[in-house]
Amino acid sequence: MSNINSALSEWQSLHITDMPSLADTRAQLHHAVQLPSAVGRYMLAAKEDDSHTNLEWVPDTASLCSGILQGAQAVRVGIRLADLTLLLYDENGEQLREYALHGHTQTEALFWLSAQLEAYDNDTSSLTLKMPYDEEMPAHVVASGAAYDASDSDRFSEFTRYYANFHLILEAVRDRFANASAVRCWPHHFDIATLITTKSDPDPEKAGTIGIGLSPGDSGYTQPYVYITPWPYPDPGTLDLPQLPSGGIWNTEHWFGAVLTAENFVATEAAAGQGERVAAFMQEALKYIEGLKK
Repeated sequence: MSNINSALSEWQSLHITDMPSLADTRAQLHHAVQLPSAVGRYMLAAKEDDSHTNLEWVPDTASLCSGILQGAQAVRVGIRLADLTLLLYDENGEQLREYALHGHTQTEALFWLSAQLEAYDNDTSSLTLKMPYDEEMPAHVVASGAAYDASDSDRFSEFTRYYANFHLILEAVRDRFANASAVRCWPHHFDIATLITTKSDPDPEKAGTIGIGLSPGDSGYTQPYVYITPWPYPDPGTLDLPQLPSGGIWNTEHWFGAVLTAENFVATEAAAGQGERVAAFMQEALKYIEGLKK
């Protein structure tokens, strides 16, 4: 895991230990990323694995960005997490327009976005924020027409650091595996992840994979957490599960995998110490899960 260790030199220190205080920020961001994702879902050519809807972390702008639309000028849409700003870029990453979501609603943001895309000769007639997973989205007043509130800048910046840190680590993991997918954020769960294929099969239910990523939190774990999970899931009752370092645990209900919650690494104040705890967990968990695949 030397690649992971080398990525730690750029780790940005995380400092918010009051995990419940992150919930509102996380929910707003989860709804906000549906804007660039909708561009992919409804305006880019569909892909069988739904990857046309995912978002790329762009370090230079600290934003999550859609794929590129080929209109009169190639453009892409992004969200800058630190100040909750909707962005329009050209294909070279040059910023063309921006729209602060603070004080505005999803409807207003979609209207602005449609106007900008139409200015570059894109047909937005199919663009909508209706998603097939709407019922699974986190509850928040912005989903009912309330305006975004990005006034708590420290917590929005904290999520920027989470995504920047784990983009680095996941890229390092990906470098080790020839069959690892691009590191992307998936708008359904708002996680950033890579998927390692261990057994190819046209039927995804029969394929073998290992998913590695960071979730910002969900109904199961209401704080950010690292996960490493194999597919298909083994029967946990047949396994002699090893103890994991850094406070990691094995999740065996509803899904199987190794989990490290943020409270187990953010509590270490030094940036290097946080990254080292994550790296130690990932090394042992991945080693064990790789062994299950042999």
